Amino acid sequence: RSLFDLYLSAQSYPSGSEIVIVPPVTIPGMIDIVKYHGLELVPVDILSIENDAQPNPTGEDSENNTTKARKTIRGHSFEGDNAVRWGIDVGNVKAAVTQRTVAIFVVHPFGTVIANHATMKALRTVANDH
Repeated sequence: RSLFDLYLSAQSYPSGSEIVIVPPVTIPGMIDIVKYHGLELVPVDILSIENDAQPNPTGEDSENNTTKARKTIRGHSFEGDNAVRWGIDVGNVKAAVTQRTVAIFVVHPFGTVIANHATMKALRTVANDH
């Protein structure tokens, strides 16, 4: 929190500027820091997919009789047995950016990385195009 506060202090963004936050899952202290600096948070939700193990197409009855489910949604690939995966919908982030947007704040809640390298590059492109 201290580093985020220091960053916002150093940037001296105009009051009323917007910070896009994805996902909007963070500790209350971070929101308080944004408000203290007179800024507005613009929350952008994340993708969430629950993958269930799928039966093995060979029909073999073995200890490993499941294959990993793979789903792709808007360019994000999710796979794993009974796993919930999170991802950022870059299109939703882009849609949230306005003329008042000064930063895109990517949160990795609970130590879960929700943005792979390709997604971060896409977010950087959104920021640069703005």
